[in-house]
Amino acid sequence: MLNFVKHETERIESRFLEPACGNGNFLAEVLRRKLAVVNGRYSKNQVEWERYSIMAVSSIYGVDILEGNAQECRDRLLSI
Repeated sequence: MLNFVKHETERIESRFLEPACGNGNFLAEVLRRKLAVVNGRYSKNQVEWERYSIMAVSSIYGVDILEGNAQECRDRLLSI
């Protein structure tokens, strides 16, 4: 599914919302792709790397009706 919006996953500032995030499969892959772009572009500049890493993390959103699913999603994103 993300391959259909590949250009958007490569834009660090592009926002993604998962209205039924479950355990975070979709959001984890979005974050992996965004961080790969950050690492590729800014790995030699620590300040820029940190800035764009934070931007990548703060541009993804997930919601789930079950608290356990939302917690599992958070844990999964933290492990990336």
